[in-house]
Amino acid sequence: MDRCTSFDNTLVVTSQDDIDNGLLSNCSTYFGEIRIRNAAGTLRFTGQVRSPNISVADCPRLQILEFPDTYYTDWLDIREANDLTNVSLPLPYTDAINVTAGGYIVGENVTSLTIVGAKSLASFDVGNTSRYFRNLTLLDLGPQPWGDVSWFNTGNITAAFSIEIDACLDLSSLEDVGLLKVSMASDCFWPLTSIKSIGDYILTNINDSDALSGLLNGRGAGFVDSPPFKINESMILDSLALPDPDIVYPGYGGREIIPQVTTIGTDFNITSNTNVNLTFDSLTSVGASLFVYNNTISHFKFEKLSTVGNMLLIDNVNTTLPWFPALKLASDIHLRGYIDTSIGPNIFPALQSVTGTVIVEAWNDDFDCSKLVQYQQDHLIHYLSCNGTNNGTSSVEKNGTDTSPHESNHALSQGAWAGIGVGIGVVVIGLVGSLIWLYIHFKRQLRSLAQTGPQTSSEKATAEENVEPPPIIPAQEVDGAGIIRELDSIIQLPARPAELASGP
Repeated sequence: MDRCTSFDNTLVVTSQDDIDNGLLSNCSTYFGEIRIRNAAGTLRFTGQVRSPNISVADCPRLQILEFPDTYYTDWLDIREANDLTNVSLPLPYTDAINVTAGGYIVGENVTSLTIVGAKSLASFDVGNTSRYFRNLTLLDLGPQPWGDVSWFNTGNITAAFSIEIDACLDLSSLEDVGLLKVSMASDCFWPLTSIKSIGDYILTNINDSDALSGLLNGRGAGFVDSPPFKINESMILDSLALPDPDIVYPGYGGREIIPQVTTIGTDFNITSNTNVNLTFDSLTSVGASLFVYNNTISHFKFEKLSTVGNMLLIDNVNTTLPWFPALKLASDIHLRGYIDTSIGPNIFPALQSVTGTVIVEAWNDDFDCSKLVQYQQDHLIHYLSCNGTNNGTSSVEKNGTDTSPHESNHALSQGAWAGIGVGIGVVVIGLVGSLIWLYIHFKRQLRSLAQTGPQTSSEKATAEENVEPPPIIPAQEVDGAGIIRELDSIIQLPARPAELASGP
């Protein structure tokens, strides 16, 4: 096996001497894996390399890592190099990443880059040709090295299969990305000014309003006109905790952010956020579930949302649930919390159909269910449970469904009727089975009696034949007594003689 040209070969580098006098110095082009271990100080690579993987680990004292532009790797993986300050990997070429209706098409020559735990990193050069990354992961890189954009020129990135970062990053040229996950970004405002589509978008543990607004292309925030964009798959906003604004308006948790998201392909989860004020003025459809749960002192608006799969807005503390003036179609709706009643009882004025259930558990006593009851009577809602006023509890029949939890005591749901039907069927089957068993058992008893009857008569006759007749006692006559005879096993006692009249 040629150690220079085999992709299965692994070269371990621990010092500069391994580079200058080792295998790399003897290869015109090295095609194997490179592992940098227990190295310190500065490493400057030479020669020409086409490696599937270059990894750095167990190098806490490594400070400078330089590769020439004759090096290409499918994946550069740097982990826990705490003293590393400078990395240079000017990639000589890269293929494109194209987005189609079927997904993302990633070229063969697209590098993945992972840097985790390089807390002193101050400069990273990937060259000006690096417009595409397969996977880009930058995590735990120390206290805000991101303020100077020049340290890592990511402004050229056009597309990536996935990007995961935990601080601010200039993605102003990014158009399409399969997964974008951002956490803990602060002290920056870099909107996605070129974005067109995102596969899955996750924003978590962000506590800076400007950073969040930039990542959502907040309209009007920072006086930047950012374009709208769509989410092809899912979106998650989780554990966002924004500070109190200088001015708080009644009913609003914090400074209003207006995201430019137009459509979400599958699920949209907004969970465990605090002091967040989001107005989704551009959002028109959510393909699967809209899940708003466990938010505190927050405010949400969905006034353009027209279609959604399942909609659950439940258990949000000190947060008023909004109305949905444009909602037309939904599969299921569940609201539990304080519901905005300022617009009257019709919180779904454009509703056309809810194919599943509508459950409203209002925490405020003044919520009026009358419009929802009317929707059910008009067959726009299949099943309704509403605990507010005017919920139609006096009605006996509402399209075969309950109109409130109280009415469920009088009218049974379809599931209950189905259960009753199954129970009756089981009872009937049991009775029929019992009758059949009794019939068969009775026939067996008759057959048994018929077989044993003649045998018993014969035995009885035989027994009678074997019985000896009792001895016959001769007739005797006693004074003053009649004759005593045996009468076929019946004994007749002697009669007392009549007394004669005494003589003169």
